[in-house]
Amino acid sequence: MLLLNNDDVKQVLTMEITMNALDQAYRELTRREAVCRPRIDVQIPTKDSTKIYQWGTMEGGSTSGYFAIRMKSDVIYEQEYQGAITQEKYCVRPGRFCGLILLNSIENGEPLALTKTEFLLLCEFAALNALDRRSDLGRVFRAAARALKPGGTFAFDVNTPESFRVQVPAGQWTETREYKLVMHGSVEDGGRRVPLHLEWFLPENGKYRHVRETIVHISWPEAEIRRELARAGFVDVRTFDGADVRPKAMKTQRGMDLYVRAERRS
Repeated sequence: MLLLNNDDVKQVLTMEITMNALDQAYRELTRREAVCRPRIDVQIPTKDSTKIYQWGTMEGGSTSGYFAIRMKSDVIYEQEYQGAITQEKYCVRPGRFCGLILLNSIENGEPLALTKTEFLLLCEFAALNALDRRSDLGRVFRAAARALKPGGTFAFDVNTPESFRVQVPAGQWTETREYKLVMHGSVEDGGRRVPLHLEWFLPENGKYRHVRETIVHISWPEAEIRRELARAGFVDVRTFDGADVRPKAMKTQRGMDLYVRAERRS
């Protein structure tokens, strides 16, 4: 079995290889030739009542011949930041993190490689758009830089201001056996802020209980993202339109989402 450090991974893993592997994996999923399990976290109280130990794993494999599991070991806690409560994590001490990937052969079960994940940090499914404030973007990028080794890669995707202007529903009704939902939103600040209002109607004792919820989404133009990445210590920033990243079968509309790759300055 190979034991790979960050320098080893950096020599062999390129963005082109990564994107081709993702494309192949998505296609295999649609053909039922691949399987994956979402992340599951196990939490255990520690001697410090303000902190919790968390072990997290996610895994997947395909008929291409490989199976991989990603493992994380964290201590998590909450802290207040400018009036908002954020969840923080570390391994051993603040500023250090532990993530491992174990790669196995599905043909004979052999463990093929064990590698640390500090070389690659992913932030998927437009998670940054859920930040509470536009000004938080730089703080998140600085946290990403601290989690990576020098030369490490930070990759993420975000919905664009254009997607907010085009896709936010003026009014949308959804009805299932479990609930009824009215969803409507408004576009503010030139497409850079969207309050999305959800009106839930939940069956309860022969009647419906009404619950209101508002989710605020934030977006940034590419120039602002590049500027904050540079301030956080990232270089070699490359961007890709979602239409060029996602599988063609998804028929992604151009200009709706932006995929970003940046390298932490060595």
